[in-house]
This record gives sequence, structure tokens and C-alpha cells, in this order.
Amino acid sequence: MDRHYRTAARELAKLGTSVEADTIVETALAMVVLQSFEPQRFKSDKAFRVQLSRRLRGLTDLNAGLWYDHTTGKMKRAYRELSPKAAVIIAGIITQAFGPAGLRIAQLERMDHEERNYGVSTVRRALEALD
Repeated sequence: MDRHYRTAARELAKLGTSVEADTIVETALAMVVLQSFEPQRFKSDKAFRVQLSRRLRGLTDLNAGLWYDHTTGKMKRAYRELSPKAAVIIAGIITQAFGPAGLRIAQLERMDHEERNYGVSTVRRALEALD
């Protein structure tokens, strides 16, 4: 097995055992909705996929290490970075599972937003007509 796939599988297993499933689903769906509403936040599709992997891995403390900073006398936290190839593999698996649902949620949010704006503009026009 390719080492990047092996690393991705290991990271997904860690995520699955240490984080509640609903938290993983909510985070993945939120990231897909964010990309749908604000695509300019991500330089490319690969950048989105790496950020999706980072946000999901950030849900667990298993990917963070602690070290003592002698200058400040405090413990510091540092996240271990994943190779970009492994991050893209993780995100590919996640987007296959939750991407269509996230896009549907984004579509429903847009429709709801348009309905609210239509109602506000209708009331505004009615009030202007009274003047």
C-alpha cells in the first residue's frame, strides 16, 4: 500500500476513535457549505481539501504535541502537519461521503436567504408606496 494512503487511513482511524461522528459530519458539512458560499477563501480545490483535512484533524488532541518553552516557562502546543498528498486523500474520502449533502445544504440556505430578502424587499416597497 502507498505510504500516503496508509498515513491517511491511520489518521482517519484516529479521528474515528477519538471524535464523535456527529462532530465530524457537522465540521465536514460546514466546510463544504463555506466553500460553496465563499469560494474565494480557498486558492484552489487542493487548498480546500488540505484545509478540510486540517480542520478535521484539529478536532482531536491526538495530532497535537506539547513542548516546554524555556523562555516563557509555559507549555506550548504544536500540531503535526500531514503531507499534502495524505491530506488530499483524507479530504477526497470525506468529500465523497459528505460533499453532495453539503452542497444540498448550501443550496437550501441560498433559497432560504433569497426568500427572506424577497419578503424584506416586498415590505419595503409596500411602505414606500404608502408615502
